[in-house]
Amino acid sequence: MNCQHTHSLAGKQEACQLHKLLPGLPVDADNHCLFHSQNIQWKRSTDAAGWQQKLFEAINKTSGDSYGLYGIHFIGAENTDALVEADHLLYVRKFVFKKSISICDAVFWDEVELESCLFTGEFSLMGCTFKKEAVANACRFRENLSFFDECRFTKKLAFYNYNQFSTTFSIANCYFEHDLDLDGCRFEGELYIDQNNLSEEHGLYLFNNEHVRRSSIRNNTHVGLIAVEENRFKESVLFFNFDSNSSFHFRGNKFEKEVIFQGTDTQYLFNPNSILEIEEEDFSGSKARLLFDYCDLLNLEQSTLGKLAEWEENEQVIINDNNNITRFKYVHEIKTRSLPEELLADLFKLVERYFKHQLGIQLNVQIKRFLSEEKIQLSISSRQLIEADLFHKKYLKILRRIFEESQNEEEPTDDLALQTRQLMARIQALSERKLLNKKQFGQSLSLRNEDDLVIVNYIEHMGDKYNIKKSKVGAIGPQAKGTQIDQSTMTNSFGNNLKMGSNGMIQLNNEGSKFSIDSRIPQNNHLVQGIIKNRIGRINPEISSMEKDLSHIKSLTPSEKAEFDFLKTRITHLETEKVSLQNIVNILKAGTFDKEPSISIKTDSCQPLKSNLKLLLRDSEFDQLWEKIEESLLHSSPVYNEFVNHFSLYGRIKTAHRTRRITFEDYNVQLSNLIFTLVATIDSIEPKDLATHSKS
Repeated sequence: MNCQHTHSLAGKQEACQLHKLLPGLPVDADNHCLFHSQNIQWKRSTDAAGWQQKLFEAINKTSGDSYGLYGIHFIGAENTDALVEADHLLYVRKFVFKKSISICDAVFWDEVELESCLFTGEFSLMGCTFKKEAVANACRFRENLSFFDECRFTKKLAFYNYNQFSTTFSIANCYFEHDLDLDGCRFEGELYIDQNNLSEEHGLYLFNNEHVRRSSIRNNTHVGLIAVEENRFKESVLFFNFDSNSSFHFRGNKFEKEVIFQGTDTQYLFNPNSILEIEEEDFSGSKARLLFDYCDLLNLEQSTLGKLAEWEENEQVIINDNNNITRFKYVHEIKTRSLPEELLADLFKLVERYFKHQLGIQLNVQIKRFLSEEKIQLSISSRQLIEADLFHKKYLKILRRIFEESQNEEEPTDDLALQTRQLMARIQALSERKLLNKKQFGQSLSLRNEDDLVIVNYIEHMGDKYNIKKSKVGAIGPQAKGTQIDQSTMTNSFGNNLKMGSNGMIQLNNEGSKFSIDSRIPQNNHLVQGIIKNRIGRINPEISSMEKDLSHIKSLTPSEKAEFDFLKTRITHLETEKVSLQNIVNILKAGTFDKEPSISIKTDSCQPLKSNLKLLLRDSEFDQLWEKIEESLLHSSPVYNEFVNHFSLYGRIKTAHRTRRITFEDYNVQLSNLIFTLVATIDSIEPKDLATHSKS
């Protein structure tokens, strides 16, 4: 009896023809062949896995160049491999697929693993559903490989251990409920990962791949994390329009052509969880470039932004005007009861035009009135870096021309001069009608009063760090002496590097470098308050997240218990830091420096070492971590002995993974537990553990 399954092909209903390819193919009680039957129990009892092997062998012997499979329900054989946790596994090893194969509307009920297989023709999957994990190890694809048209992956899709793609590899229009992981692959053709709907709780990972041709990662939605690390891009790569709440990590990649980060005018790229770690040596060749288009660069760490500015001068980086980035900011408050805001707006439009015409600098001016406080705040910013002295000089020159020059000059010959003459006439008319005091108005704008003023270059909240580079912070004018700060660095680790004296002087230290700032000057006071409050604001959600994890504890394994004990200790440290920071904010608000005792947060002399070790640990630089331990700790130290024991465990875990004695997931679990243990060991380092001599 023939199979009753039909499928649509080119607008027509086609019947199953597999019985012609495999005579004697079993049929179930519903008159569906072994491949199209959905009776999983019957399929297992009828050796469906063995018939599937025969099916692909038969396809290899067909006369045509390609073959299509439609609506098949694939299952695996009973698993006998102790290294794989699945009960059933569709395992194909060292098989050569000699034809181009299209698999449409199929369901894969069990875990799929392809190992060392060769696909000589194209291989595509359309509208397929994978119920379990799908993994390809060390396979070669000589023609196009594509997953598209609403394939659904309920578990991980992964390509590990040097899969080689000779032509295009495309994953598009798919739905992922778990990770998409490309690790250790070589893409000799173009790579496209486009229009996919990914899981907010999982990620898209590109680790240690070689990209010979162009790569494009575009319009992927709902992805929790996009991690691109240790890749080599020999041609251009585009990261376009992923969700604004998606974390994005770009670390340790080498590139020979353009790396393009591009959002849209309605959804900028990058958020506070975005990380770009790029070094000078990552630019491999004279054509290597970074290009930013519609990106919110203010969400990147300040150290990264500083590098981008440096490389921009050498044209290694291109930052288009449509990015969100403030490199210069001027804030000025005018105390006034009444002032024609329309006149003020027109005046600063003229200031904008002068800067663009004379210096090629685009300014952005905002005017805000505070009715209750009877003041107006002017905020002038630019995406271009402007030296404070240059800005001040040009700004005053423009004001002098408007307020002080005689109106009996020759007739204006250009549009800018005409606008200046018209504004001068309006100011003069208002002054003659006693609706405006021209002299006082000019003085309020030209900084001849005692108004608060801050000029800031490169001071923004960038992830976990606050930096002040090539900047001057303080009042501009007679009171400015002694309050300038040049080329200094601020971090948010205030528990280790902030000291405040009773005279209002605040010292911040960063691994040996320090600067002092007089918090009694209002703008400096507000600056430090803002930085500390931002840190407190980041502590609260971190504590809430860990407390949420702790609230779900029921029964734990020893390693899980160690992890949660670590979380409890971390919460205690964060709470202590928050209280200390809030005390500093309260004193800054009160301004009672001469009445209050000085505040001194105890410094941990081991903190620079601990931070360095944890950074290496986070980046899985175990070899460098080991060298650092040997250099920094006495061999007789109890902490050193702990590291020796833990690193021996790391070696055993790594060997077990390489020899396939444990699964990749078990490897990750054991490695994560080891990392938690190492973090706890690092936190236990004390001054007495530090080496007093170099490693012999």
